Amino acid sequence: MDKISQHGAFRRLGWLHWQAAIVAVAFAITALAPAPGAAVLYLPLAGHVRGGALDWALHHGGALAGVGPGGGVLMMNVQTGFGWRALREGALAIRVPQSMCRNAG
Repeated sequence: MDKISQHGAFRRLGWLHWQAAIVAVAFAITALAPAPGAAVLYLPLAGHVRGGALDWALHHGGALAGVGPGGGVLMMNVQTGFGWRALREGALAIRVPQSMCRNAG
């Protein structure tokens, strides 16, 4: 009986770890997902993939703000849906916190 109760406790602990991991991933995605009108770093994962998502963002009111790290592009005023479009073409769209945005002029 003791082995069964230990196995059950291990199973519960395993599920608890999985649930915590899922919550952590969901929180990270929510925290880093581009918000409408926010500053975004568009970061290609596979070399120099720049195409549809950037064109779409520029066509829908986005503006290029500068060059980012790792061959990325900083953009302002992106619309909802930009993050998924970037991900589908092999890039990340990461929200840049307002505290990190400065006017270079």
